Amino acid sequence: MFVKNFLNKMKLHFIHEEEFMQSINYTYINYHKEVHETILYKLADLMKDKNLLNNLRQDYFINSIRQYLLKHIDEEDRQIGIFLKTIT
Repeated sequence: MFVKNFLNKMKLHFIHEEEFMQSINYTYINYHKEVHETILYKLADLMKDKNLLNNLRQDYFINSIRQYLLKHIDEEDRQIGIFLKTIT
């Protein structure tokens, strides 16, 4: 249940982020959307493994994806901020 809720919250976050990128005409929006789709696909794939989900503790799940998400924020989302500085 936790993993499914987490996935739904990530989807909602990505929708809002993509709407924001569209509103500022972000140059690399298509690439960024592809990155989001890849992240969601990997998490959905994880959810398919019932044995893993049954044995997976919430803290382990969070720690397992933390580095991947931090990398995304550091490398991809930071570029949005850099882009904003060029248009303001």
